[in-house]
Amino acid sequence: MSRIIRLAVFTLVLSASPVLSTVAEADEFPMWMSPFKLVLNAQGQFEDVEGNFAVGLPPGAFESFEFGLYFDDVLVSEAYAVRYCAIDDVLSVSFDRTALLANPDVKKLAGYTVEARVEGSLVVATGVEVSLFGYDDVEILGPGRVGPRR
Repeated sequence: MSRIIRLAVFTLVLSASPVLSTVAEADEFPMWMSPFKLVLNAQGQFEDVEGNFAVGLPPGAFESFEFGLYFDDVLVSEAYAVRYCAIDDVLSVSFDRTALLANPDVKKLAGYTVEARVEGSLVVATGVEVSLFGYDDVEILGPGRVGPRR
């Protein structure tokens, strides 16, 4: 897996994307959740829920990262991976879908659309720390029928 990250970083170095400088406080960036609907009894193949940021990052491998996913200001999950696509300038922060759907705080929100916030920071090999956050709406669907009855 580290070879994949290094390859992406190599691409990042060759990219002409806008680059952030060291950030003292978190900055808000455009962010969208994928998927934007969570079905509590889903049996699909999705392994994670992602917060995707439109942001240019400085060159270098990720040394460390720490991100949290909040639903209506309640921490419901911590990130287990981050990926960056230098071609599209998109940082994807991944959260475990199975653990998220089993979280009692998430189950209580079934039937509601909530404000999701992904917030955290990462450090690249050059020592630059980037702190960011973003918001999106997520619909949480409870177990049972998900469509009109026939």
